[in-house]
Amino acid sequence: MHFVSSLKTWITPDFNVNMLCRGGAMSRTILYEKLKALTDKSPGEFITIIRMRKAADFLLKGEQVQEVAIKIGLSDANYFSTAFKNTTALRPHSLKSRHHLTKYPHNRI
Repeated sequence: MHFVSSLKTWITPDFNVNMLCRGGAMSRTILYEKLKALTDKSPGEFITIIRMRKAADFLLKGEQVQEVAIKIGLSDANYFSTAFKNTTALRPHSLKSRHHLTKYPHNRI
C-alpha cells in the first residue's frame, strides 16, 4: 500500500484526523466512510496504526522506547507501550531483533 508508506513520512507528532482530511482533500465524513470501507478502521485508529508502524521502524533501529514515544507524539512511555502492544501484539522491547519483524502485523490494514 503506497499510501500507507507515504503517510509514515509525513505523520508528525501533532498529526491528527483534520490534517489527514486536508491531505486527502476530503471531508471528515467522506474520509471516515472510505477508510472504514477499505480498512475497517476509523481515521483515528488508522493514524494510530501508522504511528505504531513508524515506531516499530525506530525501535528496529535501536532507539529507546521513551525517545520513540516522543517522536511519534506520545509523551508517556507507559501509554506508548500499551498502545504499541494493543496495535501490534508485541511489546516495544521485544522488537530488538529483526526476526520479530515477521511477527509484526504489517498487513492488518
